[in-house]
Amino acid sequence: MGVGLDRLSNRLSRFFVLSALRLGHYRSFRDAGTLVALKALGLQASSHLCPDLAFSLQSDVTMNFPQRETEPFVAVNPISIWTWVRDGRDDRHNLYLHHLAAACDWMAGCGLRVHIVCSQSAMDGPFAVRLKELIQPRFSSRIKVCDAPRVADFIAQVRGANIVIASRLHGAILSLVTGVPVVAISPIRKVTQLMDDVGLADYTVELQNFSSAGLIECIRSALDQRPGLQRQVTERVQTFCRALAQTYDDVLALV
Repeated sequence: MGVGLDRLSNRLSRFFVLSALRLGHYRSFRDAGTLVALKALGLQASSHLCPDLAFSLQSDVTMNFPQRETEPFVAVNPISIWTWVRDGRDDRHNLYLHHLAAACDWMAGCGLRVHIVCSQSAMDGPFAVRLKELIQPRFSSRIKVCDAPRVADFIAQVRGANIVIASRLHGAILSLVTGVPVVAISPIRKVTQLMDDVGLADYTVELQNFSSAGLIECIRSALDQRPGLQRQVTERVQTFCRALAQTYDDVLALV
């Protein structure tokens, strides 16, 4: 259920994955790109598409948390270099942090508070601290790093934000299920695909070739269009929830 393809380059890995998928009585994939890629690798079994299962949290979890912040704020969800580079050496990530810090400077200068919230604390925590260090000291009173070791903690921290700037897939998804519009700095296909699926492709920049000016323009537009984007996000998430309800019924019918 809800299988997503990130990378599958090793021959033995492909063998085990495809063997497992062929043995299943039911297969569902969280985006069309995943299914196309697996078919290209040799999967021929009947398959289904469904949204990421985390969208089911919309009705069960998100409404149980009061909004903590009274002043307008944005949440920033950074990502670790270890996500895509094994040896930790990649100048693109250093540029990513500096461009993101410049965007935080701009938002703080506009009077917004900036909450840096990790959806993968163990990997991303040190980079959240580093990001705060790169932001201009004169804005330090408007910046804070928020601890969110559990799903419920992350949801509580981002609920009520004007927007979320996210780089992790589930940082974006958990923000969307609260009804908050997302601007994505996408390091990988699955994040770009999510933003396209939710109708926010225009608010996506690719990590490999973005600039602080381009990111700020996306953020400015999202803030200007926030009421309409909130309605769009809420409607799309409700559609995803209905699709997942059907998926769960289909799986239960197998029993």
